[in-house]
Parts: sequence; C-alpha cells; structure tokens
Amino acid sequence: MKERERVQLENTKPFYFKKLFKVLFNYNKFNTSNWIDILADIYGDRKIFFLEKELDYGFFKGSSFTYKDMLKFINRMGNAFKELGIKKGDRIALITMNRLELAFAYFAGMKIGAVVVPLNAMYRPNEIKYVVENAEADVLVTDRQVFNASIVDIKNFPSVKKWIMLTREEVPEGFYSLSELMLNSSEELEPIEKNMDDIVSILYTSGTTGYPKGAILHEEAVTRTIKRMVLLGGLFPTFNRFLGLYVVPLAHVMGYVIIIAMCSMGLPCIFMSRFEPEEALKIMEKYGVRVFIGVPTMYALLSMAGAKNYDLSKMKVWGSAADALPREYLEEFQGYGGIRLFGKQLVPPLFFEGYGQVETTGITAIYIHPFFFRKWREKPFGCVGKPTRQMEVKIVDENWNEVKVGEPGELIVRGPRVIKGYWKAEDLNKTSFKDGWFRTGDIMRMDKKGRLYFVDREKDMIKVGGYSVFSKEVEEEMMANPNIAEVAVIGVKDKIKGQKPLAVVRLKPGARTTEEELLQWAKDNIAPYKAPRRVIIVPEMPYGATMKIDKKVLRKQYENIFLE
Repeated sequence: MKERERVQLENTKPFYFKKLFKVLFNYNKFNTSNWIDILADIYGDRKIFFLEKELDYGFFKGSSFTYKDMLKFINRMGNAFKELGIKKGDRIALITMNRLELAFAYFAGMKIGAVVVPLNAMYRPNEIKYVVENAEADVLVTDRQVFNASIVDIKNFPSVKKWIMLTREEVPEGFYSLSELMLNSSEELEPIEKNMDDIVSILYTSGTTGYPKGAILHEEAVTRTIKRMVLLGGLFPTFNRFLGLYVVPLAHVMGYVIIIAMCSMGLPCIFMSRFEPEEALKIMEKYGVRVFIGVPTMYALLSMAGAKNYDLSKMKVWGSAADALPREYLEEFQGYGGIRLFGKQLVPPLFFEGYGQVETTGITAIYIHPFFFRKWREKPFGCVGKPTRQMEVKIVDENWNEVKVGEPGELIVRGPRVIKGYWKAEDLNKTSFKDGWFRTGDIMRMDKKGRLYFVDREKDMIKVGGYSVFSKEVEEEMMANPNIAEVAVIGVKDKIKGQKPLAVVRLKPGARTTEEELLQWAKDNIAPYKAPRRVIIVPEMPYGATMKIDKKVLRKQYENIFLE
C-alpha cells in the first residue's frame, strides 16, 4: 500500500448519520444483484481493497480499489459475460488462483443472475471435469497458472463450450480474453430482478462417497448474510485507519463469507493472494492492521514465524474458523493488540471463533471470548459457541429423535440460511434433509445454556489446516490405482495442520510397487490439500465384526507417525 493510498483511506469515511440513514433506508432492498451498487452509493470513494501488485486491465490500472472502482469493474465483467450469451440461471465455473478478480467474477455472475460454481484451484483434471459436468456449467473462467497446471488441453473437457481467461496476454486457442471483452464493455449495468428461491451459487464440498457434492445456495440465504453485515457496518462508526488483512481462499465458503462481510461492513482490507506467515506479520506491523480472520493452521504458522517479535499492538479483532483453535494460540494472540496504555494491555482484543459448514452458508455457531474476568474468558473445552440468530439446532439420534441435554448425538440445523438440498443428489437429499432440518454429520452435545460442544465427526472427516477432507472420497480416488486392492484413509495428528491424511493400503496379488511410488501417484492424481501425506503398505487389514476395515485400530497404530 502506497502512502498516498493510506492517506486517502484515512480521509474518505462517510458521515456517520448519513451512512446509517442510507443503510436503514435501503435495508430491505438489498439482494445479491444490487448490493455492490448500494454500497458504492454509501461508501463512494472509500478504499475497499489494497493489492500486493498493480493490476492493469487497460481501462483500470492500479493497486487499490474504491467502492466506485469495484462497481465499474464488476459492471464491465457482467456485461462481458452477457455479451457471451450468459443469462440468468446459466452456470459459470470459476477456477483461478486466489486473486481479487475471482471475487469480482463471483459478484458479476450474481449481478446478472448466473449461478456461480467456484472450484478449488488445487483440483486435478478428473476432479475439474466431474464438477463442471455435474453442475452442467458450459462456461469456465480460469487463469494462466491453473490452465498450465491442471487443465492443459481443453479437449479433455468436452462439456465446456466457452472458455474465458483472466489475462491481458495472448490467450490459448479456443479462449476468450476477459480483459479484451471488458475493455469494450460498458461501466453501466442494471441489477437483475431476483426471487428468494433463485439459485445464487453451487459450492462443491467433499462427499462421503465418490466425488464432491454441490451445496445449493439460494438467494434468501446469501441475502440474509449480506444484510446482517451491512447493518453491522451501518451501526458502527467508520473508523480512520481501520484495516483488515484478507488471506483465506475465495473458493472456500469461509473466504466467500469473509469477503462479502468486509465489503458489506465498509472494512478496507489488504488482499493477500497467498498466505505467507512472515509476509503477513510484516504487513500487520507496517500498516497497523486491525482485523485478521484465519484458520487455526495460520495461527500456528504465524506463531512459528515469530509473531511475538512483531509490533501487533494495533490489532483489535482476531477471528478463527473452519477448525478448533488450540488454546495455546488463543492465549498468545489475545496478548497482541487490544486497548493499551504506555505499552501495557488494558483490554484484550476481541477474539471470536466460528463453527459452520457450506450447508449453513458459513456460520452455524459462534463463540466470542469475553474481554474481562479471566474465568469468563476461559472457554469450556470443546465448546463451539451458541447458534447464530435464526438458526435452530437439535441433537438427535440416528432416527431423528432428540436426545437428552448433555448426551452426544448428531447436530441437525434448520433456518433460512440452511441449504434446501444438494445438486442432482436425490438419494443423498432424502437422508440428509427432513422437514427443513439438515443433518450436519457432526457429533455434538448441548449444555443447559444452549452451548454446543463438538465431540466427533461422524463421517470420518479429516481437518487439514482448515480444509475438510473426507476419507471415503480419497479412498475411492486411490482405488483408481491398478495396484491397490484395499485402502483406508485416516486422519493422523500433526502439530501444524491439526491432522494429515494417511493411506494404509493392501496390494493386489502380484502387484509390484513401492510406498514412494504410490505416494507420488497420489500427488499426481489427487488435489494437494487432500492427498495422503504418506502411504503404508500392509499385508492385511484389520476388520470388524461386519468385515469392514476397523479404522479405530489403524488410528491407534499410527497415531504418532507424523509426530515422530
């Protein structure tokens, strides 16, 4: 961020009562197609994004965006999509590196009524092909890095009819250049009319069997998230120099919710395309960052990078989600920032932890650590907080019957932000949804105060640095290797990532391969975030009474393999 931009940030805050009036006046008008238009009217020339490198699209050149800049960019992109024949209800697949244009493409798709399908940039070709075919997305937006690494040849994706590349350079044969289309597009674009049942996005999340399943986000769910954040931003004053640091992948539901929240609340942020702990700490110190939200692994890496050696005294809000935050990192980072006098901390910074999933449009429950009285600040072990407003929860058994208070069972949720079903998955929908209730697959218990406590993951989910990895999905992908007869993928403790996937395999008779060769095959064919970090070949598997592989035995046997 240049010094001139810092000054501009300090001097472009809207008058409080004027801002509040506009927020309240427009509150019931907000939807996913017009929200950026209304925000641009409220915040105008206030900076919202600062970039590490300068962007040059011909019509725009710079390293920062005001709300007006963002609106014009999104309008040009939306008009470019419309020029290609994309209309309301069409699916647009987005797979790029973590870059700000990805968020703008998301917002542009929302504005013209298209259904946006973001894909993880680490997906392998077979995974990309499955998602675009399953979603029936005949338009795909990508960038040079992802194309070279994962797509390579568009002939391998026959279902995609229109290919679009985010670049000002020459594009491969068969591609449209989005920058060229935008250069000739208008900066004016009317938001499309929407109904509360319209589909906004299909977010693919790991399935218990086979490939990922598509969670359908409807207009009502996303609009409620936008309106809640806009209201918070309207009620609180717009402070000088109040700056956030954005580091979460945009294709992840957590990143999607955070970027919407920052825009809606009028919170300018520095956008990091790739999380590097030392660089993040330097940015926090240099620009006096006030807000940081990440996953527990990021806190571990920040700590290991020497957070204590940096000046983080300006920090006012820390946030963590996607997995349980170890107490040692909570206590460490609560010591940075807050309200200080003569270098001594008088009040710790606000620290909140969120629990949720794609199916609840991000947040199901939240725990805000109190500022005062240490005994109040000590979070009960395993507590993920209380359900958010308008989120009903129950703890039930396998027959949907509610269990007694304090007893473990599966968490089910219901509310306007809960999805109504998965895309093209009738059988799964029948078992996961009932009378508006959704089975989360997480084993929880609830105390008399209504607080939720996480017990276990019913579906053998593995949490790898904030990513959710399902063992069954990885097992089925591993079984594509012709040498493997059986495979069990388990989560094993790791100091940095929380857990790492370990694959235990039994080979087919006569198969000749090594653990190293299988590991390399997995790296080549499975997305890096979920690929096994180690493969162990065994002569036979442990079985339970029903002849299923007993994963409890394997977990016990290999529980310290990544700690050694």
